[in-house]
Amino acid sequence: MNPENFSLNSQEFYYHVSPIHLENGSIIKKGNWGRVIKLYMGNCNGLILFRERVFEEVRTNHFPEKPSRLDVIFLLFSHDDAIRYLTVDNEACRTSLIYKVRICDTESAFHIGNFNKVTVQPPLCHFDNMNGLAHNYWNGAGLLDLLPVFNTKLNTFLPTTTTELLVQSDIQIVECMNHVG
Repeated sequence: MNPENFSLNSQEFYYHVSPIHLENGSIIKKGNWGRVIKLYMGNCNGLILFRERVFEEVRTNHFPEKPSRLDVIFLLFSHDDAIRYLTVDNEACRTSLIYKVRICDTESAFHIGNFNKVTVQPPLCHFDNMNGLAHNYWNGAGLLDLLPVFNTKLNTFLPTTTTELLVQSDIQIVECMNHVG
């Protein structure tokens, strides 16, 4: 994927993952992730807070033209990307729904990032590694040279990463892709 040739109008629909059941036509406001992060108190996942703080500091200091992860909506390019996105977190996989969505303001700032650069686990989440991971994410590392992996069970090629699209716009739910009771 070449971010230089991308426009938010490149696709009519994108995909969003959320644990909340929403009706078709509902609007999700940008910045909800940032609101949740800023409200974390007490017994929470310190790695997520640390990661987002480092990513925000690196963005502010070195990539100020990029939209803040705390003021965007996270989107995916396909339903398959959304399914891969969920496999990173067992809790999210168990409780989240996948939505087909439309971007409300296609002139908004955006950033295309390699989701694998964000979802770091020990030992890669070591304190000294986080600045480098954040720089790679904001640089778009891994977007131009993705090599798919051959899945022998399915006889198909699977991408080795999931690309996320950060958009500084609200979105509208078009359809819930999961069957909801």
